[in-house]
Amino acid sequence: MRLTAVPWLRTAGLCVLLGLVACGSQPVPRSVGANGSPAPAAAFAIWPEETPEEAGTAAERLAAGADPWRGDPVETALAFAREVLGWEEPVVGTVEEQAAGLTLVEVRRGPGGPAVSVRVAQLVGDRWWSVYNVWGTPEHDPTVSVRDGLFELGFDPEGAASATVVVEYGDLRLEREVRREGLVRFDLGGSPRVPGYFLVLLRDGGGAVFDAVSSPLPAGDFAAG
Repeated sequence: MRLTAVPWLRTAGLCVLLGLVACGSQPVPRSVGANGSPAPAAAFAIWPEETPEEAGTAAERLAAGADPWRGDPVETALAFAREVLGWEEPVVGTVEEQAAGLTLVEVRRGPGGPAVSVRVAQLVGDRWWSVYNVWGTPEHDPTVSVRDGLFELGFDPEGAASATVVVEYGDLRLEREVRREGLVRFDLGGSPRVPGYFLVLLRDGGGAVFDAVSSPLPAGDFAAG
């Protein structure tokens, strides 16, 4: 792992920073080709690529026939559930096409099991899908900030036995396991120069993921939530 309205992104400042339109709902898809646009400061995606540069490289590989599932939004959401959430046999619930190049897929751990909403966007070469963000139930209202090289994330632990928290900016990957805590701080060693993402995986007593919340992050310092 590199990791209607958006329920947990209800604060206007957070919505603007993470590329959502008027907090009302939908990220603005920024398709990336081999030249690696948009500007590197903008939040991009959480998986499989998190930066425009990575997406530009992936476009060449995908054009050569790699990972054919990237051509389908539902298959991309299912691949994320298997590879990132660790759900061996995820099933699809509702599928909502929110706009051109933007689809919301409900994915369950299994029939009748816990579900997350996976928003996928056609970000690579106007053809291939990426996971833009993910959230579950109940609603999350995380707070997130980067200031003077210190990353801080507050989230609802929902009574989870443990949680895996991942923050990644380019080559910098930080991961921590926490128990019954909802506040995590990481020293980034300076203000990030490339976009990244955060991911929280909430686990039950058996270690299985039952909920998740994740979002792309812009480069530089910011505070929202």
